Amino acid sequence: MSATDVDGTVVEGSEIKRSGTEEMTTPGENKLTYSFVDSLGEEHSKDTTVEVLENQAAINVDNNSGTLYANGIWNPDSVVVSATDVDGTVVEGSEIKRSGTVDMTTPGENKLTYSFVDSLGEEHSKDTTVEVLENQAAISLENNSGTLYANGIWNPESVVVNATDVDGTEVEGSEIKRSGTVDMTTPGENKLTYSFVDSLGEEHSKDTTVEVLENQAAISLENNSGTLYANGIWNPDGVVVTATDVDGTAVEAKKIKCVGTVDVTTPGDYKLTYRFVDSLGKEHSKDTTVEVLENQAAISLENNSGTLYANGIWNPDGVVVNATDVDGTAVEAKKIKCVGTVDVTTPGDYKLTYSFVDSL
Repeated sequence: MSATDVDGTVVEGSEIKRSGTEEMTTPGENKLTYSFVDSLGEEHSKDTTVEVLENQAAINVDNNSGTLYANGIWNPDSVVVSATDVDGTVVEGSEIKRSGTVDMTTPGENKLTYSFVDSLGEEHSKDTTVEVLENQAAISLENNSGTLYANGIWNPESVVVNATDVDGTEVEGSEIKRSGTVDMTTPGENKLTYSFVDSLGEEHSKDTTVEVLENQAAISLENNSGTLYANGIWNPDGVVVTATDVDGTAVEAKKIKCVGTVDVTTPGDYKLTYRFVDSLGKEHSKDTTVEVLENQAAISLENNSGTLYANGIWNPDGVVVNATDVDGTAVEAKKIKCVGTVDVTTPGDYKLTYSFVDSL
């Protein structure tokens, strides 16, 4: 703005008056009138218009973070930020600042502030919140395998597996994997690992151990029947049977069965089978043989008394006695008894009985 007086000299700025104001808070045209009074007392004025345009400086945040769970991954690009300068031109991403962080290790709300400074030096900002929910992904095991013994049966369903995804929903059984096997033929500890991958791609696993104990089920025989001969007596208790169940406890005698018989009237080999069923339902058996030998016990007489007459002499040795025991060995003469007498003073028939008792 410049002004000259009547003589062409410059009017000082302090002599120039302005009427009207610039309303900078509202877009529109503002009329201003500038005037001065010359040295002759005449007023001079000039009008001008100051136009205030709309300030389009703004920032917008579109939070597309979705549902987040602790230990997951947050993508910063999921928060879409758009900003325009006062004249409506787009603000470059490099000019937009972010303050605040998202802690993905801890459930909670994380405040983020996005801001920029417009071409007039004014800062503009917008807040948004990224919520991290509790991660409920977990797997738990309940091992109900019980006491197992080698050669028994293990039921895989005895290990109850419960698994939940990050949002607390139950994981289907088909999504849970098991690694490791249970060898029921060999005593020992068998490690099993159950695992699943949650909806964030994270694997969760839990171990358990299935112990297989030594199977002590057994049966043993001690055949003390001794030497048996036909027509003798066999004592069943002569066969001592010892049996233990899978856990090593003694099996009651009434649970042990004997199959087969011993015919002591007839020489021969007699097979006996002793058996029991253990607590796992498995049968155990052991065979033994009871031998019945031929009984050779016998006595024979050879009467060489000849012709005897009354008042003659009878020689007892005239009767030759032969006797064998059950095992065929000769019986000593002193063990052979004679019942009856011969009266050589009186004619008649005299019965003599020779006997012995065998080793049975």
